[in-house]
Amino acid sequence: RPVEERRSFDSRVGNICQGNILIFSPNTTYLFDPPTSCRVRLRRDYHFGTDDPLYFPQPFDHELGHLAILLCPSHDTQHEFFHAWFTPGPEQFNVINTSLRLGKLEDTFFNALTTLC
Repeated sequence: RPVEERRSFDSRVGNICQGNILIFSPNTTYLFDPPTSCRVRLRRDYHFGTDDPLYFPQPFDHELGHLAILLCPSHDTQHEFFHAWFTPGPEQFNVINTSLRLGKLEDTFFNALTTLC
């Protein structure tokens, strides 16, 4: 028998979270409450402030223990993930079109990033 087409509110489980947020999932048997009370916004340095898990350690919460654990950033240029945390400057980013803010990463920096993949 063919599977019926799924629609936007078809799901196995649902939950109403704090702030009257409705969450559905079509492929799990239970839902966790999402983390709350963080103020994430894009900052001038293109990061997300103290709630950015790539740059600031996050407090461990037993209720949210299922979330990914990330390494703390390192400013040591010899660290294997240094380029993942580094914010490129004018030396690493060559602007091609100033009106569209398009550019190209400098070859050495680009190659260092590709070795992480």
